[in-house]
Amino acid sequence: MAVSPHRRVTLGAIAWVACVEFFVFQFITTAAASGYSIADHDISYLAFAACRTFTDEVTGQRMPPICSPLSLWFNISLVLLGALMVIGLVLTRPLWPRGKATKLGGVLYAVGGIGAMAAGTWTVETSIDVHMAGAMLNFLLGSAGMILLSFALRPQAPTLALIGLIIGAIAALGFMLYGAGLWLGLGRGGMERVGGYAAALWPVVMGAGILGRR
Repeated sequence: MAVSPHRRVTLGAIAWVACVEFFVFQFITTAAASGYSIADHDISYLAFAACRTFTDEVTGQRMPPICSPLSLWFNISLVLLGALMVIGLVLTRPLWPRGKATKLGGVLYAVGGIGAMAAGTWTVETSIDVHMAGAMLNFLLGSAGMILLSFALRPQAPTLALIGLIIGAIAALGFMLYGAGLWLGLGRGGMERVGGYAAALWPVVMGAGILGRR
């Protein structure tokens, strides 16, 4: 039986709201980790499967060991986040207005979701190059996609579009400041979370907004 466009959009919005799982698993895995600092350490360090020391990328100093016993769940949550980003985008396609902003924004956001899946599949321990490439795709292209999609939604849902633009802009700014080493007193990990958490929040807010309007 064919699924109606209305039901497809509803399922897609639910998939986006389900991205809240990333925050839940962030809290759980962070609480279980030892030697880990939210302010000083990258989110990716929660993927350390065994206790290990490492060299800080900025200071060059050897850091105390980090133990993340729930590293597998962190990686799963990252892969699931990327999958839900893409699934939600595909299923809500009938809702989006036609135009260049929608088309380009959709492509960028989908690539960002694929990047998140790659970052969760290849960790900083198994293949740091692939992990970093996936993270960059998610950070840069994903946030650009959020901004373009939110912009395209303005004629249909101006309030939701404005909220989406603000969240997308925060994500993009957070990632740029993080990459530039400008942490504004939040620490390296804190600034990465400004961008990363905003990026994960965008689909949750957009999905909830779509469900509310429908």
